[in-house]
Amino acid sequence: ICTPDLVVFLACSNQRLKERLEKRAEQQGRPDDNPKAIDRRLTNFKQNAIPLVKYFQEKGLIVT
Repeated sequence: ICTPDLVVFLACSNQRLKERLEKRAEQQGRPDDNPKAIDRRLTNFKQNAIPLVKYFQEKGLIVT
């Protein structure tokens, strides 16, 4: 088991994330960057990653 010394969390608003993914869809023609898929990814992130972020915050290891 590897215990990190530091965890970097890149904070960004959902609105900004959506804007960037929509722009990427326009530039690269990615079919998986549609509004429904983007919302699903953000929901999945909140459900799965945020508990980990909170865990590492409690340990004092998060740098935002």
